Amino acid sequence: MSFLLCDVTSTGGSESYAVIEELKLEGRNGALHRIEHSRNAGAQAGFGWHAAEADLLTAVLANPMHHAIVLGTKGRAKNARSMYRVMDVWGYTMQAETPIALRLRPLVEEHVPADASAFDRQFNAYLRSAAPVVTFLSLIGGVSGGSWAWSSPGRLNPIMLPLAAFMYFESALMPALKP
Repeated sequence: MSFLLCDVTSTGGSESYAVIEELKLEGRNGALHRIEHSRNAGAQAGFGWHAAEADLLTAVLANPMHHAIVLGTKGRAKNARSMYRVMDVWGYTMQAETPIALRLRPLVEEHVPADASAFDRQFNAYLRSAAPVVTFLSLIGGVSGGSWAWSSPGRLNPIMLPLAAFMYFESALMPALKP
């Protein structure tokens, strides 16, 4: 899994994404912590917050009119790739952990490119009308400190949400996901 800053070109109903660089959104100086800190100036535990695509792009010093942040993942099939445009981030800051939810727009799913190297530099979105998807991730850090690094990656990496966090995500996500 990696976050990529991409230049977006839209022509004739199609979108092309050219990868500019890999982004590091996590960390104590990362965009997610800076956004959370600006919204949670009182350093409250149990604090829900939201950042739209433009907020996230501004935090990484990109132009919301021309750029996008794309989550790139390896597919289930050998050499397959999936790409998702990050549309929104919701976080729930606790004492030592911050679970986040990402609303993603699928761009490419389970695609096995003929030229993987070229695809990793530039790709065309072919899922323009796909319904959004949501993924949950967790950062090790909250109001009492921490590195704000991603929780340990692994094949099975469940996110245990306290009921208050689950209720926040349910109330924040449901209106955003309605067609």
